[in-house]
Amino acid sequence: MDLRHGKVFPSALLLLKLWITLLLNPGISRAASVDYDGWKVLEVYLETVSDDVIPPTLIKLEDMEAEGYLALLSVSKVKGTAEVTVSPEALEDLTKMQDDGLITFDIISDNLGKILESETRQQQQRKVLRSSITFDSYMSYNDMTSYLESLEAEYPNKVRVKEVGKSVEMRPIYLVRLTNNIGDNTEKNVVFIDGGIHAREWVSPHSALYIIKNLLSASKFTENTEWQIIPMLNPDGYVYTWESNRMWRKNRASFSTCHGVDLNRNFGYKWGGLGTSNNPCSDIYKGPSAFSEPESQALRDAMLPLAGKVKAYITFHSYGQYIIYPWGYSTQVTHPQTATMNQAGKVMARKIKRQTGAVYRVGNSAVSYYPAAGASDDWTSHEMKVTYVYTIELRDTGSYGFIIPANQILPTVKDAWTAAKYMGKLVERKYT
Repeated sequence: MDLRHGKVFPSALLLLKLWITLLLNPGISRAASVDYDGWKVLEVYLETVSDDVIPPTLIKLEDMEAEGYLALLSVSKVKGTAEVTVSPEALEDLTKMQDDGLITFDIISDNLGKILESETRQQQQRKVLRSSITFDSYMSYNDMTSYLESLEAEYPNKVRVKEVGKSVEMRPIYLVRLTNNIGDNTEKNVVFIDGGIHAREWVSPHSALYIIKNLLSASKFTENTEWQIIPMLNPDGYVYTWESNRMWRKNRASFSTCHGVDLNRNFGYKWGGLGTSNNPCSDIYKGPSAFSEPESQALRDAMLPLAGKVKAYITFHSYGQYIIYPWGYSTQVTHPQTATMNQAGKVMARKIKRQTGAVYRVGNSAVSYYPAAGASDDWTSHEMKVTYVYTIELRDTGSYGFIIPANQILPTVKDAWTAAKYMGKLVERKYT
């Protein structure tokens, strides 16, 4: 594979950032694993508040997370709950708070460590041939990279793979372009997809890979449309979830007290607003500035040259089974394309239910969750002027959360493929 024309050579600033990271963390690739044995998963009930107001209990949970007492897993404004995982020591504190009437929660999983042990055993039994792909088990970053690097030679008339950036720890971030007769320079409309922004959401990059696999054998979807897909935007975080901390969310940028920026709070539109944190120890830390991170820069720089061509954008996340759309930064501002995005989102949800049986809620992201500024979907909608912009939170609704069992990978990625197929057809019908 020839990456010369798409290669992004690291800037002096990026190299300096890497050097500082390694200097401050000489054991960065050998970090001790976090043991979740005895940790429980709780469903915490949140207060009903007015729009654009963060519930006091959620603020308290975020503060406790930044202080290292617990990990906030998900928030649903529709359900009025947050899911957190807590150590045995933290559970004692929360139980006292519940006894004092300061918080209300139910235990929904008794031992996160046991679930992770089961996942680890499955991974140890996995066998993936080099340059191949599987959806029977989770693939390592190296397996994914090997597969992507093989595509251009195997499909020279349909695929181009290029490096669009490097992560903090200098891992390549690949973009896959797919269309029929890719070398003829015909201008086509683009569907842009990314996965793996959040490290612990393993089923997300696998969904992007599944879409690539299916597009390779489905010429009708690539005749008049070009697909551009970044399967793994946060390789460092993903590797870290394999080697050290399965529940890690952010990238691996280094700061004086903690690691990591939430890449989905680092984009330049409404950066630093509601639903973000100034604390580097928080899982929703926005970063020191908009687009401070090489990973968010890679997505931005891949998209900007496509202005006017991108007609649809999907970013895959997990979990919760939601199809949500901008604006996410506030509930007080209605997006001008709300009706259009809502209608198409509902069709997408119906098609998924018909194909796989999974039920996905459709709605505005700030209303379905809580306001979160600086996300990739809001930036894409505003900067790229794309009409159809969606964040799809894949399976499940909380039984396993981020730890989707291996036997549920294929059903989940089929949800993603069904959504992508519909979006491809819609783009072709409306814009070709």
